[in-house]
Amino acid sequence: MSRTFVITAFSVGLIGLLLSAATARADAGNQEIVFTVTKAPIEIPGFALAPGTYDMRFSDSEHQTVEIATDDGRYFGFFNVARVRRDARKYDVKMVFSKAAGGAPSRLEEFFYPGSRTGYRFVYANSVAARRTGSLTLGRK
Repeated sequence: MSRTFVITAFSVGLIGLLLSAATARADAGNQEIVFTVTKAPIEIPGFALAPGTYDMRFSDSEHQTVEIATDDGRYFGFFNVARVRRDARKYDVKMVFSKAAGGAPSRLEEFFYPGSRTGYRFVYANSVAARRTGSLTLGRK
């Protein structure tokens, strides 16, 4: 498979995710983010999220663990995250993806809550194989 085709396919997937997730909403209390995955699966530690709508929120007051569930309430589990910073305070949700080696699904690496310089990085067992390829910014509703 040519590199150009892979990059084009990944870009089209991200654009599709952006268009379908433009209605994402966030809750300031538990920093809940509702997002939609379209077409290609997205990897989180230990799982691949199939196309659908998901709810991600902190499950502890220290913001070290997030829980992810489908919009119908089926839980995938609890996932450890570590804090990261971005250069400037932005007023939108930002999700950073990376491409795993060997044609695996894109990984959800980091996410930032609207209005915060502090974001969170998922803790993967083997993050060395990941290669950063892009990010997605979702407007607030």
